[in-house]
Amino acid sequence: MLIRGVVTLSSVVALLGVSTPLWAESEPEVTETRSGEELFYTHCGACHGAEGEGDGPLAETLNFAPPDLKRIAVRQGGTFSVDDVRRIVDGRDPLPGHGGPEMPIWGDAFKSREYKYSEAVVEEKIGLIVEYLATIQEPAMKPARKPAKKPAE
Repeated sequence: MLIRGVVTLSSVVALLGVSTPLWAESEPEVTETRSGEELFYTHCGACHGAEGEGDGPLAETLNFAPPDLKRIAVRQGGTFSVDDVRRIVDGRDPLPGHGGPEMPIWGDAFKSREYKYSEAVVEEKIGLIVEYLATIQEPAMKPARKPAKKPAE
């Protein structure tokens, strides 16, 4: 009697029509179809604002004001370092003085059971956000020219 009540795991898998066991170790396909702008708005906009200017609805509640992300290149002398910005967004290997204790560690937050905690998915999402941030950079301001001196009369 007891034997009839025992169902083996392999028969359950066969009944469900699953050809690969759910526990099989394989890297999931990266299937992120959202744009970097959508990811930014969803995950960063609450603090950094919809346009990235540091004026999101939660900005005033934070201990540190979120920076204007449109001015990353301006603050870095006209250079947008993809590697540095990626490290800041990821947060698992932070740059000293960047990010801060209130900024989520997106490298961990983007891992999900849905994608089997795939590092490839994390890298894709962070990459899309960094690419978007590169597109919203303000051009570096040129220093104002001093007016030419008038010749002495």
